Amino acid sequence: MGAQESRPQWPLASTAEIMALFDTVDENRDGVLSIEELDAALRAAHLPTSRENLRALFSSMDANQSGGVDRGEFAAFVQR
Repeated sequence: MGAQESRPQWPLASTAEIMALFDTVDENRDGVLSIEELDAALRAAHLPTSRENLRALFSSMDANQSGGVDRGEFAAFVQR
C-alpha cells in the first residue's frame, strides 16, 4: 500500500459560512459556479494554479459532471 494522501485540514464552517463563501465566488449570481469563477476566486486569494490543476479541482467539485458546481456540490466539497 502507498502512503496515505495528505489533505489540508479546514476549520469547521457553518452552513451559513459555506453559503456566504459560495455567494462570494458566484460572481454572476446564477447559483452555479463556473470554472472561470473558481479561477478568479483562487487568484483573488493569491492561490493561482495551472489550468490542468484548476480543471482537476473543478472536476472533483462537480460531482454530477454537469459543467457547473451548484450550492450542494460546493458544500459537500468544502465539508469533506
